[in-house]
Amino acid sequence: MFRVLTLSNDIGLMDRLTQALQGTAGVMRAEPAIETLNELLVSLRPDLLIVDFTVYPEDFNTAIAIARALQGIAPASPILAIGDAGNADVVLGAIRAGARDFLPAGAASEAIRSQIVTLYDRTVRQALGSLGQMVLITSGQPNDGEGLFAVNYAVLQAQQGGDVILLDFHLPTSVAGPALDLGLNYTIRDGVHDMPRMDRTLLSTVLCRHQASGLHVLPLALGASDAMDVAARDILELVKLLRGLFSTIVVNLAGLHNADLLQTLLADSQRCYLVTSQCFTSVKACRDLLAGVPAAEARVTLVIDEYDPAIVLTDTQIKNALGLARVVQLPRARAALLNAANKGVPLVTDQPKSPYARALTALAGIAREPRIGAIWRRWGRSLRRRVPAEIHKASTPARIGPSSSAMTGPVS
Repeated sequence: MFRVLTLSNDIGLMDRLTQALQGTAGVMRAEPAIETLNELLVSLRPDLLIVDFTVYPEDFNTAIAIARALQGIAPASPILAIGDAGNADVVLGAIRAGARDFLPAGAASEAIRSQIVTLYDRTVRQALGSLGQMVLITSGQPNDGEGLFAVNYAVLQAQQGGDVILLDFHLPTSVAGPALDLGLNYTIRDGVHDMPRMDRTLLSTVLCRHQASGLHVLPLALGASDAMDVAARDILELVKLLRGLFSTIVVNLAGLHNADLLQTLLADSQRCYLVTSQCFTSVKACRDLLAGVPAAEARVTLVIDEYDPAIVLTDTQIKNALGLARVVQLPRARAALLNAANKGVPLVTDQPKSPYARALTALAGIAREPRIGAIWRRWGRSLRRRVPAEIHKASTPARIGPSSSAMTGPVS
């Protein structure tokens, strides 16, 4: 059992929480007074903090002050706000004050238990360092090659094993669905709605999975209207939750320009790829995008899609114009990419030895398995270097490696 400290004058709220968390957590209550917070946290050592925002509007500022003080005293302890979920001022004020989640005041016991346990489990996973790695892919403007780049990159990662999920923010509808021949029917909007009860059991029943690679896909939208009421803060909470459930998350922002979303995801990402073409408008859009990103030079790799050396605007010029340190060229493969996508097959599996697939494999840091013949030759050279020269002179040279009769098929 874990310990929950509720900062509220409402004894009835304490009773509801105790009933909802019976057998799961011990619930304690204290008066919401800033001067006693430090002593309370030291003596009670709670695992999760609940701040009562039902006091709006009379004591709203006090609740905000309590949440901010808790954030300063115990930044690692998760804060759950409870109040009127239909009041945007209350929800936004609580989140800005440091609350990691918001519980509707009228929630049923099962919903209370589920949301509190989910928040606690998520915090424990984060403290243990068990969050999956995140790869962020974006572009200055939509349809600059980032969509199929993200699909093929995610497939390569999934082929290496582990649980990999692609979050596809492409609008007005997902690129990943048709490119992988998947009938997507569950969206990020649905995921936000299901966060209080989300676990691997739920996801295994609702997410589409690419059978050949094992990649899971979660699109932002199946139609333009699906994304209209999805807030950035909800998306960020969903991403945090999914990082606790998958080993790798590939996020294709697809030219979606939301400053808070981009900066937060970039800060949490292990890799970030900015995809552009050699067109001036694309480069300018990338420059505008990076204007709001601190320390972009050290965190972003520039990817030039469909690179053509005949175009005067070179990779070095683009890299310098954007102030980035790393740039990668992707070879021209538009026809092959579209032909593969039209078949519902990623190019990296349809043509794994194509220049595009090789470039993407190298970019993803995936080592190609050496050819058997090359292994034999390296072993033979190493052995010959270790054998003394006089033995070579006194003996008949021996063929090192398998005999030709043993080779019944082509070397692979």
